[in-house]
Amino acid sequence: MIIEKPSIQFVHEFDGIAALAEIDTAARTCYKSEGKITVENFGNVAKHCIDKGHTSVLEHVQLSFVLKMDQGVLRELTRHRHASYSVESTRYCKYDKGVRFIEPIEFEKDSYKYAAWKDACAASEKAYTEMFNAGCEAQEARSVLNLSVACEMRFSINVRSLRNLLALRCAKGAHTHIKEIFIPLLLILQEKTPYLFDDIEYDHTFYDKYLSDDRWREYISKETTDEGWETVIEGARHRFAR
Repeated sequence: MIIEKPSIQFVHEFDGIAALAEIDTAARTCYKSEGKITVENFGNVAKHCIDKGHTSVLEHVQLSFVLKMDQGVLRELTRHRHASYSVESTRYCKYDKGVRFIEPIEFEKDSYKYAAWKDACAASEKAYTEMFNAGCEAQEARSVLNLSVACEMRFSINVRSLRNLLALRCAKGAHTHIKEIFIPLLLILQEKTPYLFDDIEYDHTFYDKYLSDDRWREYISKETTDEGWETVIEGARHRFAR
């Protein structure tokens, strides 16, 4: 049994200033003020659109992440529209080297709750292994896996839809496990770009208990998934050159 924590990894390095420029210049098309952008007024039109609720211009920028989460979070997250999901499939992936489970943040490790959760995961893994030994395929054996089973997902979403998602999933009433992922994402996005996410609130009680003192940064990968692609991409350019 492998116990892991959820995580967020940007697919590409996110340049918040460039993203704001894309939105600002798109918004200026509506006012025919494209040539009037300066360092001093940079982002003002985009901010005005956000303040007034004219947020269609935010759809010009899309972000992509690889998220690691449990199956319960996956079920909630895929309810959001205007996003693209490519999910690790328990139907085709065979976990014969150990099932990965996402550790519940709300249980103290020396508590009965944590012990009961860990025992349930161990029983789930044992039943999964036994079903394989009995000749089951992955899509059959997965029926005994619980909601704590980890999965990775490529997740792409435009800024307008992401703002809506963050407002809902960082709020006090959101599930603990989904706040554990999206409050850190909100905080890093607020650091990386002005205006676009500044007005979104989050559950400060949850933050103070689980994410304060920069603990939220532990959820953000320092690497992007596109690192190492350069050689392959350059080779492909030559292959497909006309």
